[in-house]
Amino acid sequence: FISLRDGGGPNGGTANWGSVFLPGNYQGTSVNASNSDSSKALENIRNPYLSLPEQRRQLDLVKQLDSMHKTKLHEESQLEAELSNMEMAFRMQTEAVDVFDIRKETAATLQLYGIDGAPQPGNAKDNRAALKDRGAMVSNSRKMLLASRLVQRGVRFVQVWCGGWDTHSDIAKNLPQRASSVDQPIAALLADLKSHGLLDETLVIVNGEFGRTPGRDRNGKGETAGRAHHNKAFFTLLAGG
Repeated sequence: FISLRDGGGPNGGTANWGSVFLPGNYQGTSVNASNSDSSKALENIRNPYLSLPEQRRQLDLVKQLDSMHKTKLHEESQLEAELSNMEMAFRMQTEAVDVFDIRKETAATLQLYGIDGAPQPGNAKDNRAALKDRGAMVSNSRKMLLASRLVQRGVRFVQVWCGGWDTHSDIAKNLPQRASSVDQPIAALLADLKSHGLLDETLVIVNGEFGRTPGRDRNGKGETAGRAHHNKAFFTLLAGG
């Protein structure tokens, strides 16, 4: 279970990728996908003090002590979760860096996701807006591409965060910007999974944290019309299998 986010992450923090009522080893691993350096995508991925063989011996010793603990006392789910996380962290030092290095992708794949393009020229104001809009799109495209690479390597559950969608005001401007930031990335993800023969066995779910009112309204602050929260209706897009 990998959760791909930008920088500080979404509202709600770690609860968004927690295991809830399941044992702790089912919780997700949060990844800052905004870092272009694959070795820094996962914080503290490298141990600055111990080599990989030394870490392997250390982990084996901890497992041996855990086995002794279980024979004398009883199995503890929290301890088992910690050991599972340690084992995963060890494997990720060699496997994860390669997965998050999108420089190894073909030019055609990068073009599919729109990561290699540039905003169209225009006046200074329009160009700044284009750069901002493109930045949001590229960020989401990068996360979608990483999601595809993770699925190709057998990750069972991938979560992708694509920013906030509140449009309480000026919806005529804000909604198209938000929609364009995910339009190509989602389409590219579906096409990419299909090209690898994975779409039929991968369920892609796109949804938000809240519904929106069906009509535009004013928020009482004198701002242009937007849409409020609506907890009676949500949207969900399902694709694949």
